[in-house]
Amino acid sequence: MMLLTTLNAVRTRKVLWEVVQGYITRWCVEDTIRFIKQAYRLEHMRLLDYQRLKNMASLVVAVAYFAAAWLGKKVKLDALAKHVAKVSRKMFEVPEFFYYAIADGLRTRKALRGLGSVL
Repeated sequence: MMLLTTLNAVRTRKVLWEVVQGYITRWCVEDTIRFIKQAYRLEHMRLLDYQRLKNMASLVVAVAYFAAAWLGKKVKLDALAKHVAKVSRKMFEVPEFFYYAIADGLRTRKALRGLGSVL
């Protein structure tokens, strides 16, 4: 691995390892930010000014941290199981007849609208 750094020639392995760990940490941070942008569709949010965009990005990062660090394994598995069940229903239970698929979509939309009024 070749690293570009502003340090003079490093002669000890300890100093060199600290530099490598810094690069690896930065790589992990960049990878996490890329994942958050893609998973939460952060770049698709349209806000009117920069301050609102910064606020929304802060909230999304806080949610991602909460989901990664604080949710228990059971909650994560339950969410994953619900998502898998939803996708499998779309793949196997909805007939290929176009109007049935539309009816299924409308039923889902109606259920989500009813859920929004409860929240």
